[in-house]
Amino acid sequence: MNIQSGYYEAGIALFWLLFAYLFMDKFLFKGQLGEICFGKARRRMAKALRGVAGWFDPVKEEQKKRAQALERESGKERRSGSAGV
Repeated sequence: MNIQSGYYEAGIALFWLLFAYLFMDKFLFKGQLGEICFGKARRRMAKALRGVAGWFDPVKEEQKKRAQALERESGKERRSGSAGV
């Protein structure tokens, strides 16, 4: 058995494995096999990526700064408004 034959057999095995996964996903699990197998890890990764994206997103940062500024202004108005009554 030479090296090329080993790669060929590994390629065939991977092809059948992928085919079986896709067949089961389509016909047995109605497209939910990915969620069954990788759901928890996928949700964790998505949560982490959303956090990182929010941290690097300049538009979101600008919105956050505006909201904090409005909050401070409304807090000052409430404090000064209640003192004058």
